[in-house]
Amino acid sequence: MRILFNDDHETTKLVLLLQLSQRLEVRLGAIEGLSRRRGRAALAALSAALYDKDVTVRAAAARALGDMRDECAVGPLRTALADDVMSVRQAAALALLRIGTAVAESVVRASLQSSDERVRQAALWTLTQMSDERAAAFLSELLRGRRATIERVMTWIALMLGQERTLNVLALVLRSSHYTMRRGAVWAMGCVGGQTAIERCLVFLHDVHAEVRRAAAHTLERIGDEQIIEPFIAALRDSDAEVRRTAARTLAKFSDERALQPLLYALHYRDRCVRQHAAEGLGRIGDPRAVDALCAALKDNESNVRRAAAQALGNIGHRAALPALRARLRWRSVELNSDVRYACAQAIKRIETATQHIKDLPLAAAAPPERASLPIPIISSTPMPEVLPIPADAPVQPHRATMWTDRVRHRLRRWLCH
Repeated sequence: MRILFNDDHETTKLVLLLQLSQRLEVRLGAIEGLSRRRGRAALAALSAALYDKDVTVRAAAARALGDMRDECAVGPLRTALADDVMSVRQAAALALLRIGTAVAESVVRASLQSSDERVRQAALWTLTQMSDERAAAFLSELLRGRRATIERVMTWIALMLGQERTLNVLALVLRSSHYTMRRGAVWAMGCVGGQTAIERCLVFLHDVHAEVRRAAAHTLERIGDEQIIEPFIAALRDSDAEVRRTAARTLAKFSDERALQPLLYALHYRDRCVRQHAAEGLGRIGDPRAVDALCAALKDNESNVRRAAAQALGNIGHRAALPALRARLRWRSVELNSDVRYACAQAIKRIETATQHIKDLPLAAAAPPERASLPIPIISSTPMPEVLPIPADAPVQPHRATMWTDRVRHRLRRWLCH
C-alpha cells in the first residue's frame, strides 16, 4: 500500500475499482483510466491485471501497458506472451511493439524463434501490424538462424501476411549485403512458392557467395519446376561442389533430353555424387546414345556409380549393353560388390525380357533386308562332329591356377637362394 499512498488520489480510486469491482464495465473503465496515468501504482495494477481470471481484462490490461509506453512493462508483457488465449498474446506482442524501445523489440525478435508455439504465433502476428520495411528489419535477425527454424516460421508468416506481401518483405531482405540474410531469404522463398519466388531464386543462383547459391539450388530443387532445367545445366559447371551435386540430382529427376549431353559429360566429374546422379538421370531419359558411356561407367571406382550405371542400362533396355553387363558377372573377382552384381543381373533380365521378341523373329525378318537376301555360303558338305577328337601328341595346357602356383614357387625359390 506504500506505492498507492505515494501516488495521487485518482489513481488510488482507479486501482481499487479494478481490484474490487464485480462489474466488467467498471473494471474496463478503470483500466482505460490507468492507461492515461504515469506512475508506479498504475503500472503495478495493470501488471497484476495480466493474471486476472477474465480474458477481456487481461487483454485490456496488455493494451493499456502498451499505451503507457513504459519500459518497466516489458517484463510482465513478456510473460503475457505465453497466455493460454490468443487474443491476450496478440495484445501483449502489440504492446511490446508500441513501447518501441530496444529492449521491447529484442523481446519480440527472440519470441519469433521461441520453442513455445503460442509465443511464436503471437510474435508473428505483430508482423501483420507493421510496414514492409519494419517487418523486413524484424525478419533480418530471424533469417540468420537455422534452416529448419526459418522454414517453420515462414510457413506461418506466409499464412498471416499472404503470398504477395511476404514476397515484398523478403525482397527487401534480399538487398542486404550480408550473405546470411540473403541465404535465409532464399530459403524463405521456397516456403512461399509461386512464379515470383522461382524467378528471384534463379537470380541468386549466380550469387557471389557459395552459401547463397547452395540455398537457391536447394530451394529450386524443392519447388521442382521444369523451367529450372536450363539454369541447372549451367550450374553443373559451378565452382562449388554442393551446387553441382544439387544440380545433377535435380536434373536426374526430369526425363528431359536437353540434359542428355550435360549428364554424359558429368559422368567424368571427379565428384562421385555427381557421377552417380548423372547415371541415374541418363537412365530416366532412356536414350540409347548413353549406352556406351554407361557401359564405361560400369568400371568406375565407386560402387554406387557402378550400381546406378547398371540400373540405368536396365532402364534403357538396349541389347548393346549385355556384353558389358555379363562381363561384370563372369568372375566374382571382377565385381566384388553384391549390390552391383544384383543390379547387373536385374538389368540383364530386363533387357532380355524386353528384347525377347527380336530373338523369336525368323532370320529373314530379324536381319536387315540387304543381308537377309544374300545366300549363305556352304564351306563343306561334310557335317562337322559335335566334339573334335584331341590328338594323342597334343600338349596339355596347364590350368591358370597351376601356372600361378608355379610362378609363386619359382619366385620363392629364387628369394631363398639369394
